[in-house]
Amino acid sequence: MKQKFKFSIFIAILIGAGISIFNNHFRKPLGLNYSYSESTSSFIGQPLIGDLYIIEDTVIQTYTYFKVVWGNIDNGVVTIAKGKSIKEEMINPNWIVDAFNNKKLYVDNVTTFNPASINQDSLSAAGKNLRIFRQAQTTELLLFGKLMNSSIGFILCSLIAFLVIWFWSSTSDFLGRCSTLFPKFGNLVLLTYLYAHFFNNPTFYPSLGYAALFSLLSLIPTYLSFQWLNRKYFQSKPIGDREVFKFITIIILGVFFQILAFLITKGAIFQFDKMADMLQIYQLQITSKTLFQSYTLLLWTCIAFGNILNNYRTHLVDLQQQKKQLDFAKQKELQSQAELDALQARVNPHFLYNSLNSIAGLAQEDPAKTEEMAIALSHFFKYSTNRQTENWSTIEKEIEILETYLEIEKIRFGDRLQFQLTCPDELLAIKIPRFLLQPIVENAIKYGYDQTTNSIAIQINIQQKANQLVFQIYDGGKPFPDDMPSGYGLQSIRKKLALLYPEKHELAFINEPKKHVSITLFP
Repeated sequence: MKQKFKFSIFIAILIGAGISIFNNHFRKPLGLNYSYSESTSSFIGQPLIGDLYIIEDTVIQTYTYFKVVWGNIDNGVVTIAKGKSIKEEMINPNWIVDAFNNKKLYVDNVTTFNPASINQDSLSAAGKNLRIFRQAQTTELLLFGKLMNSSIGFILCSLIAFLVIWFWSSTSDFLGRCSTLFPKFGNLVLLTYLYAHFFNNPTFYPSLGYAALFSLLSLIPTYLSFQWLNRKYFQSKPIGDREVFKFITIIILGVFFQILAFLITKGAIFQFDKMADMLQIYQLQITSKTLFQSYTLLLWTCIAFGNILNNYRTHLVDLQQQKKQLDFAKQKELQSQAELDALQARVNPHFLYNSLNSIAGLAQEDPAKTEEMAIALSHFFKYSTNRQTENWSTIEKEIEILETYLEIEKIRFGDRLQFQLTCPDELLAIKIPRFLLQPIVENAIKYGYDQTTNSIAIQINIQQKANQLVFQIYDGGKPFPDDMPSGYGLQSIRKKLALLYPEKHELAFINEPKKHVSITLFP
């Protein structure tokens, strides 16, 4: 389990690192992920962290740029870091992108000033132009804002959330055999990283570290709290009530932990970044008024809708699987019932042949015994035909049919057939398969003849040992051979036990210390 956990974390980090490399080396340098706007008058009046001040010197044809790293909301004072001066012939198409994103381009000296104090006329008189660039929201955020502001967009976001949750909860459908090495926690780590990557821009947080802290504090507690509530309270409820509770819970937990994560992350930035005790971050103020007041509720409502859709999808899949299993079980039951009916309907033809011959032989010699044997045979066949297709009987009824069967056989063999049965009264009501003992007793009569005593001695012991029901049928015939023949009687017993007691029975042929057949039924 630990190895699987480590592997899932490794895969999640690997995928996240790939996304970062793609973003840093392909998207940002090409300007694919960010857009910029230029203004002087409006941006001077309300500076934001990340604003890029460029002073163009038309005399010596150089560009010097400064980046706002802190801002004070009360008096508009900002802290800027100076960038390297570049000449016009050194300018490349991506230099503004580099100025926004590359921290190495700035020297260590910083200064604090109020942009409103900039005298643009003095700059113009000196042959200099001031240009201010501001990094706009990312394409993802702009798209998210547009989607959240329309009904169709909200439905689309809910469907996207459904697909993400579907992928998360059904990893095996997408990763095949690798799913055993990439459990849900690996998906959670990856989702947390992607969530952090979404907020890793100056509109929200100045670095991936703070965005990751916000993401962890938002998603992990929400997920763990929801899973705990789901296991403790929701699983036992009907699906309709359960999904309503889940829907409300996801929204409440998501909004609560996201706002809490925002406050903690904001406090961490003020606590650990330099000059944080004196300054406020404009972005955090803007974020608190836009995303966390307007979009947070909509975002988690989309996630809650997506979760409902996935849960009903899972429920429908489960119903289909259950239907297939039920149909398969019914087919197996019908097949087993048909086999049992066939076993119950068949009577050993040798027994019938011998009984009829005995009746025919007694008809002239002893009419009373003939009548007795015919009645006994009638009772036996009445039980064996099983008109109600019952598969079970009680030990008491099985003993009765054994006694009826032995009456018939005793008329054939006379005093040579001796029979003894031992069974405690408390076991008589226990249910066992019909015709479980008769084929074994019939087999014992057939092979149990003892030439030394000129008799057939049958002894049956029924007992219970450690919740196991044990039947022992003894006879005085020759020992069982190593290659025990399997006639109809034994075949019927084996099939019946396999159908009614699968892997919960034992049939043994024992010679020592006394020859007998043992049937053990496990609970």
